[in-house]
Amino acid sequence: MASQDLTHQSSNSPSSTPQRAGLRSVLPLHWQRGRQMAALLVFLLATIITYLGRSVGRADQLDGWWLRARFSAREALHPKPVDPDIVLVDMDDKCAIQWQEPFIAWGGHLAAAVNRMRLGGARVIALDWTQPQRTDIWFNGKFSKNDELLATALSQVPSVVMVKETLTGRIGKADEWIRPTPEILYSLPHADPDPDVNLGYPELGNEGAQGQTGTRDSVVTAVTPGFASDKGVEASFAARMVEHYLGAQGQLRNGAWVIPGKVTLPLRDNGSLLINYHRPSDLGHPDWPSAFAHYSLYDIAQPSAQPDERFKNKIVIVGATYTGLNDQHYIPFVQGWDKLTRPHQISGPEVQANFVRTLLSGNPIHEPEPIVIWLLALAVSLIGLVAFYFMRWAPAAIVSLLTAVAWIGLAFGLFAYADYALPIMLPLAGLLVTGGLMGGYRALREERERAEVLKLWGRYQDPRIVNYLLQNQQARGGEGQEKIVTVLFADLKNFTKTVESLAPGEALQVLNRYLALLNEVILEYAGAVDKYLGDGLMAQWGAPEPWSELELNENHAAAAVKACLEIERRAGELTASIAGNKDVTFGLRLTLHSGPVVVGWVGADRIEYTIIGDTVNVTSRLQETAKQLDCEFLISESTYEYVCDWVRTGKEAEVEIRGRKQPLRVFEVLGVQEPMSGTQANGVAASHLAEKVRNTDGSNGIGQSDGQDGSPSSAETTELVSP
Repeated sequence: MASQDLTHQSSNSPSSTPQRAGLRSVLPLHWQRGRQMAALLVFLLATIITYLGRSVGRADQLDGWWLRARFSAREALHPKPVDPDIVLVDMDDKCAIQWQEPFIAWGGHLAAAVNRMRLGGARVIALDWTQPQRTDIWFNGKFSKNDELLATALSQVPSVVMVKETLTGRIGKADEWIRPTPEILYSLPHADPDPDVNLGYPELGNEGAQGQTGTRDSVVTAVTPGFASDKGVEASFAARMVEHYLGAQGQLRNGAWVIPGKVTLPLRDNGSLLINYHRPSDLGHPDWPSAFAHYSLYDIAQPSAQPDERFKNKIVIVGATYTGLNDQHYIPFVQGWDKLTRPHQISGPEVQANFVRTLLSGNPIHEPEPIVIWLLALAVSLIGLVAFYFMRWAPAAIVSLLTAVAWIGLAFGLFAYADYALPIMLPLAGLLVTGGLMGGYRALREERERAEVLKLWGRYQDPRIVNYLLQNQQARGGEGQEKIVTVLFADLKNFTKTVESLAPGEALQVLNRYLALLNEVILEYAGAVDKYLGDGLMAQWGAPEPWSELELNENHAAAAVKACLEIERRAGELTASIAGNKDVTFGLRLTLHSGPVVVGWVGADRIEYTIIGDTVNVTSRLQETAKQLDCEFLISESTYEYVCDWVRTGKEAEVEIRGRKQPLRVFEVLGVQEPMSGTQANGVAASHLAEKVRNTDGSNGIGQSDGQDGSPSSAETTELVSP
């Protein structure tokens, strides 16, 4: 192989500028279009999923656990003070133990408590139960006076609210209401002409007018303050308390519950609103008392000579808290930090107190409209799609994770400081779907792309380079990378003359055996064959990755020199084995040079991944220099600096290289010094080269020869040689 002029591969050549297609230009066009089509399909699927999910994307339906976590976190960050307008009087275990009568016969005790609350200045007294039958019916006249005592006490209170039930259990379709006994009902203030102004339907445990009162895990989150009926607006128990407290009747106007001039609360599409819960009782933390003052009915029913100021201008809710009456409900709080998956449970009267507080303050938990929920979920979903479309796996996963964390943080922050419930589950589900689908498609596409590339290039490129290109997106692009490498040019000497005595098939077979040997040794020493050049090849160490350092703990020059020495040894054995049967006198000429190159894609219609630059050109032209010096293995000064500690050299010369202003010092490599000395990988400075070089007989002269064997004499080799 004559000296190859590779000047056309220099970085200034137009052909060295790839068409920015890189590796993908060798793939079918439908692979590139398929990615765009997949992204479009994933986007459409995300649109459909989030649109369908928006109908159940409300905080109380889809975000049950997240809603509980947000309520609990908000109270941990800044707990609400004890409510100044609402107190609870509990029919608790103390009452059940101290009073021997059945619950229905507690009228006398209730009357005593009502009188004490009235004298204390209670503004509204609400009894969270109904009594549709007289007590004496159940006990044959016994305890009959208790009903009369209770009716008398209630008639003296400025404002009383009680519960009315429905036979069907469906408030919105009530054909017949179950009310208190007439004696109690008509003793209530304002009972004439319509006693229902003192009654409200219980939201808890019933289905509301047009929607549910809780989530699918029976957590009470949303309630309806009222619904339209033939008589006007049927108010809930809590809404009726607020009406009495504010002295005005509630109305339903344009999707809102309104007390003119006082309260306006927008309702959701099913007529409900989210309760803005305050800190519940018995939350498992000693420093977190309930947001409402609690008193035992037993204590309040005891005689007192002084007015009880604890009830002044308050709404007093009287209801059962002991377990026997089964008036317990789950609310959106976790049941202690050690039981994060369980909702907290409180009594019905305390749930009513939270509802009353929400109505009075005019500040329920707000949430976006369904269409906004859909748009938000779609926007978050697109982040996952874009991340997995444009980014590598690790950055895309990190971006998706950070997006999820940021969204959850934003949702918690808005809830804690603005009482606003952003959807969490639907956006996260959309993010997971789009990221998962796009990531899955990418995995499938990259695997098929890998198979396609291996099919096209695997037989011609070093497998390590193919894997590197598949794993590094930047390297697959059109932009090259600058590397410091050692370049090898190998040429079979006497090939043209020798093949004249061989049949064409035999010549090709012999050539392939030599090239296979070269390729095998280069790979063993962590090099990479760049291209085959007729009866020789070009290889390099150091690009696109320093595999010699990773695999052999050798720098690129040391690995290249050792590989060439091994090639000489094995090639000699191969030549000897072939020469036994045929007239074969092959030899190898090896040249090495180290320096900077640009590694990347070269070509337009037919592209290849290769190295270009002056280093390649110099290595190629050293073949002619080696021929003139009659050297089988010649290295440049830049390569010698890496290995001068341990190689044994012969001839040395300074040569002129076409295109270079300065001469280049070259060295013939004869083998390895015995014993090997120093570190074999790092080399020394060029100023010490003369001290390191030794000729074959151990004298200080370099390249001394009498010229009798056809080799240039010492005088000849120290002159400038121009190839």
